Amino acid sequence: MIKKLSICFLIVICFIFIGAFDNQAYANEIDLSKYEVFNPSKSSFSITDRVYLINGKAPTGTDVIIDIYGTTDLTRKNFNLENLPLEEDYIEIFTETVTSGNMGFFQKQIDLVMGINKVVVSFDVEGIKPKEYIILVYDEYVAQANIINSREARFGGITNLIK
Repeated sequence: MIKKLSICFLIVICFIFIGAFDNQAYANEIDLSKYEVFNPSKSSFSITDRVYLINGKAPTGTDVIIDIYGTTDLTRKNFNLENLPLEEDYIEIFTETVTSGNMGFFQKQIDLVMGINKVVVSFDVEGIKPKEYIILVYDEYVAQANIINSREARFGGITNLIK
């Protein structure tokens, strides 16, 4: 009788330990849908304003690290969204750590430089890859002047031939 009770007791203990290990396996899995960046919504884009708002969601108390890198075109390679700089051409502008609030959201207003900016948003959680965004900040008036000058150069040559 004692043998049967001890065997039953050991079986119950085995089930308890198996259940505990199963729960730990599920606890280590990360729900990727809880970590999201809403803005920026595209991986690369251009804007005219140097101030930009980054926001998203993460579980309450999660640290979100925002790294900003910029580049100046001293080499005259004419960087744009199709001709991006190499990794060594970027200079770290600043790093900021933001903590998600009680509602599970975070936001940070950042200052960008004119030209190509690389923004890296990473969650301080193992297993979640950082998200990288390329933002081209340009001066709208300079861009319009360049378009007008290129049109005049093309059509100016034609009108000189007609005269």
